[in-house]
Amino acid sequence: MGVERESMAHRGSAIPGFIAAGAAAVVLLVVAGCSQPKPVGPTVNLSGYSQAFKDGFAAGCKTARGNATKDTERHRSDSDYRLGWEDGLSVCTKR
Repeated sequence: MGVERESMAHRGSAIPGFIAAGAAAVVLLVVAGCSQPKPVGPTVNLSGYSQAFKDGFAAGCKTARGNATKDTERHRSDSDYRLGWEDGLSVCTKR
């Protein structure tokens, strides 16, 4: 009888440990899910610009950061891409 009581008490105390561990895991997941990676370049609001401009801006910014990225054909033929690329290069160049 004494052994049963001891094992019952042991099992009863393990449940709150599982609950605490589960709650801690949930909190960690929520906190990790809320964090966002830092943007590569400066934070710039490009809403309202064409997709071509946004693509060019991203490529120009990457180029400014040392990863030469330019769609040469698109740069030559698409003025939005070209303007975006030039703006991205200008904004993201370290001064």
